Amino acid sequence: MKTIIITESQLQAIIEMEKMVKWKHNPKKKAKRVADKDIAQHFKKPGDPWGTDMSPSENWPRHTIPYNTKFNFDELTENYDSEKMYAKSYIEDRLKKAPKYIKKYMKELDEFEKDGRIYVKIPQVLYQYLFGNF
Repeated sequence: MKTIIITESQLQAIIEMEKMVKWKHNPKKKAKRVADKDIAQHFKKPGDPWGTDMSPSENWPRHTIPYNTKFNFDELTENYDSEKMYAKSYIEDRLKKAPKYIKKYMKELDEFEKDGRIYVKIPQVLYQYLFGNF
């Protein structure tokens, strides 16, 4: 074993460098850790995988989605058109079980009569509730 003699100022410099290296995080590793945590919180448990209904759901295996999952958002055809008219009866039927804060928009809609039927133009909030992932 060799003995090395250093000054106190050199020792302090070495300690400061170690502190900086110890607490410096790689942004990619941090992003992966945060993503793993977020994905793990949204796992899918469709039911008891063994079909016994004996074990509590906390003991079921958890699943995460792989990082190489590719999504094609170009094929989405869901577009809100503020000028499109919908049959009022259709909108009323779909909003029967909607929350009150959604139903209040129904009272504010402008009605248009065409071919003996009543049509309405709906705001984007109603469109998202009716046709989106609400």
